[in-house]
Amino acid sequence: MSLEKRPEKKKAQVKRPAVGPGAQTRSAGRAAAPEGEAPDERLFIASLEKGLKVLETFPDMTSELGLQELAAATGLGKSAVQRLVYTLHHLRYLRRDPATRKYRLSSKVFLRGYTLARASDLVQEAHGQLVRINRECGDTCVLAILEGPEIVILSSVHGRHIDSLNVAVGMRFPATTASSGLVLLAWLPPEETKLILNEAAKTLNDGALRHWIDDLAAEFVTIRAQGFCITEDKIAAGHLSISVPVFDASGYPVAAVNVSTLKHLYSSPEARRALAELVIGAGKLVSARLGYASNADDRAFGHD
Repeated sequence: MSLEKRPEKKKAQVKRPAVGPGAQTRSAGRAAAPEGEAPDERLFIASLEKGLKVLETFPDMTSELGLQELAAATGLGKSAVQRLVYTLHHLRYLRRDPATRKYRLSSKVFLRGYTLARASDLVQEAHGQLVRINRECGDTCVLAILEGPEIVILSSVHGRHIDSLNVAVGMRFPATTASSGLVLLAWLPPEETKLILNEAAKTLNDGALRHWIDDLAAEFVTIRAQGFCITEDKIAAGHLSISVPVFDASGYPVAAVNVSTLKHLYSSPEARRALAELVIGAGKLVSARLGYASNADDRAFGHD
């Protein structure tokens, strides 16, 4: 999708008020304290420091820690850790495993550190597969993650067709209309999916919400059974989108590999299935390189 560049507007000249000695002192106080020096207590937010300390305790995206482990690692009281973790979980910086009652970093943290994410194993491994698929089919290929009720593009290889729907890194789309979002919602733990759907449907009344969620639940069953999601005309008219999940070593769906193409190029069921197999193969390879061990008992990638 090409975006026409708008002419730059001439920046308005803003007349700044005169700065006196007192204002100069206050401005200087806002500067970050040099590393190793004690912070200015008038400006320093100790509770924020504690929250960041909790996040920094997690060594990677897959490690799970409980409240006691976090309290021991941070040196904070269990009550304080419980409040901090509750807040970070509510803000989606942490996700909770209901079985173990332990926490791990969410994809929201991953996205906030985007400059590091570009060099991460996930993006590096996936981008090579996106390039490979693009060479074989010529269509737009992307890697996307969930952030709340939206998907965010982390990596993209533009299609070679004139009418290709090209998307840029950082673009966002509603998760419930994009095949990438639907395939991830289908594989998330049910309680996480429910939270995201409730957030996405804040404008619906209770009756409409229940009906909408029931429809999506049926769609998720189909997605899990076939191992991929295919949508038509959701993001743009005349386009076809196919997505598969990417799993980490724990089996959690961390991202989706997607191909966006033109419907008329894949009008037959056989052609669409062949394209889906191409995307499924990429999802399997990226997942394997992240440590995911697929087996015959799960339904990932269409296993029976």
